[in-house]
Amino acid sequence: MRSYNKAVILGRLGREPKNISNDDKCVVVFPVATNEKHVDKATGEVKEYTDWHSVVVYGKQGEACLDQLDKGDRVLVEGKMRVGIHKSEGEYKLPKVEIMAREVSFIDASGREEEE
Repeated sequence: MRSYNKAVILGRLGREPKNISNDDKCVVVFPVATNEKHVDKATGEVKEYTDWHSVVVYGKQGEACLDQLDKGDRVLVEGKMRVGIHKSEGEYKLPKVEIMAREVSFIDASGREEEE
């Protein structure tokens, strides 16, 4: 049997993309927020939930993210989920889920070059 791992999110950047690589290879990370609204059946109140997704982008596509994306821009990210282990301050092992981007589409990127 074949397995399948695909993640697709459409949301807004929570902060500027950041290059975390120490060498010539570009490894860019940024958080993306997705929102979901629903009506509470008991109270009729509209509730909104926000999920935060950690996105990792490599190479030329990562460079394009650095050049063109700003906090608050909307992006469509397609890739795969990768789960690792993160140690917290108290040495607790916590799961860390990242989306390893294959493709990032700039929905309404402001473009830093155009702002000048």
